Amino acid sequence: MICERYSNVEFVLGLDIDEGIKLTDMAIRKRQEEALHREWVGFLPHTEKSKQTSFADYVDSRLRPQIEYENQIKSKDEIMSDILGKE
Repeated sequence: MICERYSNVEFVLGLDIDEGIKLTDMAIRKRQEEALHREWVGFLPHTEKSKQTSFADYVDSRLRPQIEYENQIKSKDEIMSDILGKE
């Protein structure tokens, strides 16, 4: 999936781990959206006019929301205090 955009995987392997994960996550999300678009286009002619939804609404209903992990990152001291039960 990433190789579709970057012919040389060495570029991806040379990235910082966080950037590589973000890039991989974006590639997976785009591939899922492409599959959903084909599905949505296939269902559209067979759906009643009153029940038709936009593609954005269809994607939102079919895919889980993206979790922002950066807000959940803890420092080593925070993790150790959680483990040891100290504040």
